[in-house]
Amino acid sequence: MKLRMFCIFVAATVLAGCRNNNKAASIEKLEDTTPVQDARILKESFRQEDTISPGKQTDSLAVIRVNFKRINSISNWTVIDTTDLWESTEGGEARFYYSNGRLEKIIAQLLGETYQQLIEYYLLDGKLSFVFEKTLRYNRPIYYDSAATKASEDTEAFDIKKSTVMESRNYFKNEKLIYQVHTPAVDPAEGEDHLLTEEERIKTAFKKLIGPGKAGSH
Repeated sequence: MKLRMFCIFVAATVLAGCRNNNKAASIEKLEDTTPVQDARILKESFRQEDTISPGKQTDSLAVIRVNFKRINSISNWTVIDTTDLWESTEGGEARFYYSNGRLEKIIAQLLGETYQQLIEYYLLDGKLSFVFEKTLRYNRPIYYDSAATKASEDTEAFDIKKSTVMESRNYFKNEKLIYQVHTPAVDPAEGEDHLLTEEERIKTAFKKLIGPGKAGSH
């Protein structure tokens, strides 16, 4: 399977990199201390609190943050459904977490030739509440070995340690995107049009994941 071959390739690369004490700090902060099992460097949130800029401590965001922490504190799920995703070149999977018959969160993981992405969707009263996007961008495509580097007269081959991490926190109230934070920070877009565009992008992906029947009781 293409995804399995990819996982074996990158896992070997990561294990070799672990012997190097000069591991990139941007990746180190996202990795746990357990042995690498596959190519998925980005790990889903667990027992974490949300952190946002001190200037944005509104009541609405407080409710979202409390719900995020509540869901991340659940360790015994009633049902966890898993489905394969083939929207990226190397595939991926989505996991649907149910507690007492209610869908609480969805984790979507995508693997590509130039990146991997983890998207966490959190629900409140059955509605989208918080979306945490984490993207790992590789310095070169995964197939870009020393031979490809030489043939292209390039200066670098694929090196997982040279990847960069980007995060996006998205806060929803009554199914409307009310606030967005990027790490590293990006130049803020002016007006509400940007939030509306981002809202449509996120909700479209979310609805595609849900599909018929996923939000029902389990």
